[in-house]
Amino acid sequence: LAQSAPFKLALSDGTIAAGTGFTVPKTGTGAYTVTITTAFSSIPVISAEVIESGAAYVTLKTASASAIALTTFNSTPTAFDAPFHFMARQIS
Repeated sequence: LAQSAPFKLALSDGTIAAGTGFTVPKTGTGAYTVTITTAFSSIPVISAEVIESGAAYVTLKTASASAIALTTFNSTPTAFDAPFHFMARQIS
C-alpha cells in the first residue's frame, strides 16, 4: 500500500493555491518549508517543480516524514521567489 499526498501548489509568497493538508511558510528568498499536516510514517518520495516561464529549478534541501525544505533558483543560479508544485508519496 502507498500513502500519498496529491498534487500541491504553492505560490511564490508561500500562499497555497491548490491542495490541502500542508502549510508553506516562506523562510527566505526562494526558500520554503513545506509542513505536512499528517506526517508520513517515514521520509516519502518527493517530486517538486518550479512553475516559471523561464529557466528555473528547485532543490530539496532536507526532508523528513513531516517537512520538506526546498529552494527555488533561476538560471543564473540565484535563489528567487517562484511558484512551485510538489507531490509526496509514501512507499511501503
